[in-house]
Amino acid sequence: MRIGRVHGHKVEILPGRDGKLSVQDVLACAQRCRDSGGAEYLTRPALVYIFFPTESGTLCSLEELEALSAVCRRFGMMLFADGARMSYGLMADGCDVTLKDFGRLADAFYLGGTKCGAMFGEAAVITNPRLAHRFRARMKQSGAVLANGWLLGLQFWALLEKGLYFSVAQMVDELALRIRGAFEARGIELAGSSPTNQQFVLLGEEQKKRLAEKYIFEDFGTRLDGRSLVRFCMSWSTTEEEVEKLLEDIRRL
Repeated sequence: MRIGRVHGHKVEILPGRDGKLSVQDVLACAQRCRDSGGAEYLTRPALVYIFFPTESGTLCSLEELEALSAVCRRFGMMLFADGARMSYGLMADGCDVTLKDFGRLADAFYLGGTKCGAMFGEAAVITNPRLAHRFRARMKQSGAVLANGWLLGLQFWALLEKGLYFSVAQMVDELALRIRGAFEARGIELAGSSPTNQQFVLLGEEQKKRLAEKYIFEDFGTRLDGRSLVRFCMSWSTTEEEVEKLLEDIRRL
């Protein structure tokens, strides 16, 4: 399925599985364009956009990332990784991808700042020299150059210099897994297998109401079976004391 145009570009939607693109679907899309002989009515795929972690909290493995990168290079496409929650993915239990792997396999990616404690902004990392050429000029053309941009860079210097970017995320992921374990121990079904700071749970109406009296979580709506899919999302500001209170309330459901 395709959706509308943004700045003259078309977004090609591919099926997702557990929040992730499959290498086979990306390959098939690229091959359709190549086999068409360059038909003018077909959009030429030029970039693959992935999330790490995904919006479902799942992770792309190193094997999957390498395969996606290989397909992109084979067909002249670029690989971009949305890293708004990058730190929580890198420090998640079972993750076999490193920051260096993204530097090696992606053409560009960014490190989320605000979700890891920064006051504002993200850090864009460009590894493809073709993209790097006159990038700041394109930023100026888009009105994206800050008058006091050094403040943005200073935040990432503070986060990355001594590993705070990673240690904060590891602590938060561990708190999230404790919450996941509490729901499992109570016999409440979880949706998906997120090892990150996002946990998706299926709550009955009464359970949801009781937790909503004290906690804020995202409600994705009621399903046919009467349960609601909700998301609990921990952040750099989540404290162990807050999590302990939630664990107690989960045990009382």
